[in-house]
Amino acid sequence: MTCQSCGAPAQADDSFCGECGAPIDKIPAQSTATIASPVPPKKKVATHRYWLIAVSSVLALALIIVALWLVPGFREQKVNNDPAVSAKTVLSPMDTAIVITKDPTVTFPLKRKTEIAPPSQVADLQKETTTERKSLYTRHIEEGDAFFNQGRYAEAKRKYEAALNQKPQDDYAAVQIRVCEKKTTEIEAETERESLYASYKDDGDAFFNHGEYAEAKTNYKEALSYKPDDQYVARQIQECERLMAKRPGMVLIPGGRFMMGSEDGNNDQKPEHEVYVNAFYIDMTEVTVAQYQQFINATGYREPKKWEEQLQYPYHPVVHVLWYDANAYAGWAGKRLPTEAEWEYAARGGNTGVEGKPKYNFPWGNKAYHDLANYYSIFGEEAIKSVGSFAPNGYGLYDMAGNVWEWCADWYDKDYYKNSPSRNPKGSSTGKGRVMRGGSWNTAANNMQYANRSGVNPTSSEKDIGFRCVQDVR
Repeated sequence: MTCQSCGAPAQADDSFCGECGAPIDKIPAQSTATIASPVPPKKKVATHRYWLIAVSSVLALALIIVALWLVPGFREQKVNNDPAVSAKTVLSPMDTAIVITKDPTVTFPLKRKTEIAPPSQVADLQKETTTERKSLYTRHIEEGDAFFNQGRYAEAKRKYEAALNQKPQDDYAAVQIRVCEKKTTEIEAETERESLYASYKDDGDAFFNHGEYAEAKTNYKEALSYKPDDQYVARQIQECERLMAKRPGMVLIPGGRFMMGSEDGNNDQKPEHEVYVNAFYIDMTEVTVAQYQQFINATGYREPKKWEEQLQYPYHPVVHVLWYDANAYAGWAGKRLPTEAEWEYAARGGNTGVEGKPKYNFPWGNKAYHDLANYYSIFGEEAIKSVGSFAPNGYGLYDMAGNVWEWCADWYDKDYYKNSPSRNPKGSSTGKGRVMRGGSWNTAANNMQYANRSGVNPTSSEKDIGFRCVQDVR
């Protein structure tokens, strides 16, 4: 017989199932075989084993906790970011952990119960922590002082801050931090002054070397404001003032670059090439009859041809002068004749053809006009005009185009531009003729073009040849 609920076997005289407690229906023994086939009995569930496993797990966990609690590394923990200071965990007699932090007056429990560790242990830990703090404070102060004495104030400040962290009420560290901040600010300001001084001085030197003395003086003054005792800058300012002092009848031409020659002109004007010239002074006008008369009176130098006629026009440019005559006058006046490059650079009046600037044939543009220059006249020598009769060019120079030809210092060489130096060219070392520039009242307009070149025997004495002088700035 089996239980109809769980299938467990049962005895004939059982009223209830021994496994599930369900009532067992009474069925005649002789009829069971005809009612159903026998059912195999199920295995009995051993529920008591689960309880045994649970108790064993709890006991194992308890043993692990006890073992960890006895490990020394588990009871000592880091409680802040300072690797030099550890918080100590002290077990009280009641198994309560008390942590002593960097502040000896602060403790906090690690477990449920809150009790005070034995006074002796707390005192020892407090003493140990205080000693560490004093040691760290002393070390940071010493390192800070070393950096301070070396002028390394930023590093010194960091050390003093670390010392103040160990001893918050320390006046010495606090004062040193403020001193370091002040010193750092002063150094930054001094560095800025030095940088500005160097910048203005360098700019002043650049302008000075280009002959732009007004700009140089302005920059030197700025440099001096950042370093008032600088003797070099003070001397340069004085030199600029001396060089800018007006020289009677002369104009200061700043140094610079320009495109010399022309690809559209005669072969001796080619190739067009870039040239740099230093700053120089040049006569505002051609040398006049009156000025040349002073030279003759002072030196007894020979008179040029038709001198009596020329004396009737004291403000006309002197003519009929040989190259040697012009050179002698320049030496007497403390000047010299201009190089061909200096003459063309000055004649262009700033229209250099470089750095985005235009380049023209004449001071006013590319076309000649009789009301702007004296050229191609048919009225004889009386067609010469008094100097300054026409508008000046961009540098304030008169008659750089027309009126009379002007002698230059160079020997003429039709191929010189093919091998000309790029800085301050002085012309060929030999030749048969000297350079003349500018055209005259007696020539066509193309001879007035700035790039036009002409070579003439230095002994020539013509009615349309004159000159002007230049002077070095130093």
